Amino acid sequence: MSSSSEKLTTLTSPSGNAHLTIANLGATVVDYTVNGHRVVLGFPKVSDYVQSSNIYSGATIGRVCNRIADAKLSLPLAGKQSHDLDSNDAYAKKGASCLHGGADGFHQKVFEGPAIEETKEGSTATFTLHSPHMEAGFPGDIDVKAIFSLNESPSKSGSGTSAVSLGIEYEAALSPNSVVDEAVVSLTNHAYFTVSANPTVTGTQVRIATNNMLEVNPDTLIPNGKIAPHPDLPAQAFAPTTITDSEPVIDNCFVLEETCPLDTRQRPLKPYARLYHPSTGLHLEASTTEPAFQMTTGESLAGAPGLEARGAFALEAQRFVDAVNQPDWLGQVKIAKGDVWGSKTTYTVWRD
Repeated sequence: MSSSSEKLTTLTSPSGNAHLTIANLGATVVDYTVNGHRVVLGFPKVSDYVQSSNIYSGATIGRVCNRIADAKLSLPLAGKQSHDLDSNDAYAKKGASCLHGGADGFHQKVFEGPAIEETKEGSTATFTLHSPHMEAGFPGDIDVKAIFSLNESPSKSGSGTSAVSLGIEYEAALSPNSVVDEAVVSLTNHAYFTVSANPTVTGTQVRIATNNMLEVNPDTLIPNGKIAPHPDLPAQAFAPTTITDSEPVIDNCFVLEETCPLDTRQRPLKPYARLYHPSTGLHLEASTTEPAFQMTTGESLAGAPGLEARGAFALEAQRFVDAVNQPDWLGQVKIAKGDVWGSKTTYTVWRD
């Protein structure tokens, strides 16, 4: 590995009670520790993140996150009727989806930077990436920013301890000299979060903003266009569910809004998931400007070295799955020259 791909940047909160470490490889969150508790799971070395056993842990996902049906952009785009992509989905029973931008997606790219900014509330690190036309099969030259922040504020519990917030902001646009005038983009971060002191999330109290999810074909895991309630989660917003060692199993894209602008940062942040565990007294609240989020209970972590199944939650704020192939959803992800695609998500942690 090159020295730039192994580069790490650490941000520390003003009180010194929290730190955030990001790798240039994949603009990956490798550590988020608050009050001595590691909130984001990761691997010991940056080189571990290029192994096939890496389950996208902490990485920036693109050019299009989640699944693309048949590994193909099937709607007309950038002067062609369709574009073939990498078929790399090892989780679906059937089909040939492109998952998380393909095997050589943004999670394997070395980002430039970061540029660091300091404020009295915390600090910000901005990473950049240029993705050329037809990289991994995607048309258009695009420029990407991944902006990570670590800020501190008074605790939500009133306990006197501070609340620490990891912010992740993404921005993408077609380069001025792009050889085509259209592209698709949908970015997220694939960090795995835990507030438990144990190897698994058993005993975690979970509350989410909605149980409405994109209904999927059970074999291909591609949405069928319908929105339906999750059968194992309460309908009431933020009603509690306690996670056991086997139930519920969650790996679904939940719908917060049915429409959104290309740059959702113009909208206010809204909470979408809350975690709490009595063993630590830690709370985590995830908020986003995005219209949906993919949440998992971490079954796939069983294949990662040093981690266990149900070891943490993925809380991936994003656009709708396979929006690139759905005419009604295409506006969430299709950009033209002059457009800016943007999103913002925060993960705030405090103790009782």
